[in-house]
Amino acid sequence: ENAQIPLNNQLPVDGVIQTFSITKDNHVRGDMSAPITLVEFSDFECPFCESLYPTMNQILINYQGKVRLVYKHYPLSFHPNAQKAAESSECADEQGKFW
Repeated sequence: ENAQIPLNNQLPVDGVIQTFSITKDNHVRGDMSAPITLVEFSDFECPFCESLYPTMNQILINYQGKVRLVYKHYPLSFHPNAQKAAESSECADEQGKFW
Protein backbone atom coordinates (compact mmCIF):
# COMPACT_ATOMS: atom_id res chain seq x y z
CA GLU A 1 0.00 0.00 0.00
CA ASN A 2 1.31 3.44 -0.86
CA ALA A 3 1.15 6.36 1.55
CA GLN A 4 -1.02 9.36 0.79
CA ILE A 5 1.80 11.81 0.12
CA PRO A 6 1.68 14.91 -2.06
CA LEU A 7 3.61 15.12 -5.31
CA ASN A 8 2.60 11.69 -6.55
CA ASN A 9 4.11 9.80 -3.63
CA GLN A 10 7.45 11.58 -3.96
CA LEU A 11 9.43 13.67 -1.52
CA PRO A 12 12.36 15.94 -2.40
CA VAL A 13 15.64 14.78 -0.86
CA ASP A 14 18.67 16.99 -1.48
CA GLY A 15 17.05 18.40 -4.60
CA VAL A 16 16.26 14.91 -5.93
CA ILE A 17 12.82 13.33 -6.09
CA GLN A 18 12.73 10.02 -4.22
CA THR A 19 9.87 7.56 -4.56
CA PHE A 20 8.94 5.12 -1.80
CA SER A 21 6.15 2.77 -0.86
CA ILE A 22 4.83 1.67 2.51
CA THR A 23 4.34 -2.06 2.94
CA LYS A 24 4.05 -4.54 5.78
CA ASP A 25 7.83 -5.01 5.44
CA ASN A 26 8.42 -1.46 6.71
CA HIS A 27 8.88 -0.56 10.36
CA VAL A 28 5.29 0.30 11.28
CA ARG A 29 3.75 1.11 14.64
CA GLY A 30 0.00 1.36 14.92
CA ASP A 31 -2.75 -0.13 12.80
CA MET A 32 -1.48 -0.93 9.29
CA SER A 33 -4.86 0.10 7.86
CA ALA A 34 -5.08 3.40 9.79
CA PRO A 35 -6.39 6.27 7.64
CA ILE A 36 -3.52 8.60 8.64
CA THR A 37 0.11 7.75 8.00
CA LEU A 38 3.01 9.59 9.58
CA VAL A 39 6.33 8.86 7.90
CA GLU A 40 9.37 9.63 10.03
CA PHE A 41 12.72 9.95 8.27
CA SER A 42 15.12 9.67 11.17
CA ASP A 43 18.70 9.25 12.33
CA PHE A 44 19.37 7.27 15.52
CA GLU A 45 22.16 9.67 16.52
CA CYS A 46 20.21 12.91 15.94
CA PRO A 47 19.17 14.68 19.17
CA PHE A 48 16.31 16.45 17.37
CA CYS A 49 14.93 13.14 16.11
CA GLU A 50 15.20 11.75 19.63
CA SER A 51 13.27 14.70 21.07
CA LEU A 52 10.33 13.84 18.78
CA TYR A 53 9.86 10.38 20.33
CA PRO A 54 7.57 11.36 23.26
CA THR A 55 5.28 13.30 20.92
CA MET A 56 5.05 10.46 18.39
CA ASN A 57 4.37 7.99 21.20
CA GLN A 58 1.57 10.16 22.57
CA ILE A 59 0.00 10.53 19.11
CA LEU A 60 -0.06 6.75 18.70
CA ILE A 61 -1.71 6.37 22.13
CA ASN A 62 -4.25 9.18 21.68
CA TYR A 63 -5.24 8.21 18.13
CA GLN A 64 -5.05 4.43 18.36
CA GLY A 65 -6.46 2.84 15.20
CA LYS A 66 -6.46 6.18 13.38
CA VAL A 67 -2.71 6.76 12.93
CA ARG A 68 0.21 4.60 11.93
CA LEU A 69 3.85 5.57 12.16
CA VAL A 70 6.29 4.39 9.50
CA TYR A 71 9.99 4.67 10.31
CA LYS A 72 12.45 5.26 7.47
CA HIS A 73 16.20 5.39 7.99
CA TYR A 74 17.88 8.68 7.15
CA PRO A 75 21.36 8.50 8.69
CA LEU A 76 23.09 11.86 8.39
CA SER A 77 26.68 11.87 7.16
CA PHE A 78 27.90 14.18 9.94
CA HIS A 79 26.76 11.71 12.64
CA PRO A 80 29.63 9.19 12.69
CA ASN A 81 27.60 6.31 14.22
CA ALA A 82 24.28 6.85 12.44
CA GLN A 83 24.87 4.45 9.53
CA LYS A 84 26.06 1.63 11.79
CA ALA A 85 23.14 2.25 14.16
CA ALA A 86 20.71 1.94 11.25
CA GLU A 87 22.38 -1.29 10.13
CA SER A 88 22.29 -2.64 13.69
CA SER A 89 18.59 -1.86 13.97
CA GLU A 90 17.99 -3.95 10.85
CA CYS A 91 19.81 -6.86 12.52
CA ALA A 92 17.55 -6.38 15.55
CA ASP A 93 14.54 -6.35 13.20
CA GLU A 94 15.55 -9.75 11.81
CA GLN A 95 15.07 -11.02 15.38
CA GLY A 96 11.72 -9.24 15.77
CA LYS A 97 13.21 -6.54 18.02
CA PHE A 98 13.32 -3.36 15.94
CA TRP A 99 11.07 -1.34 18.24
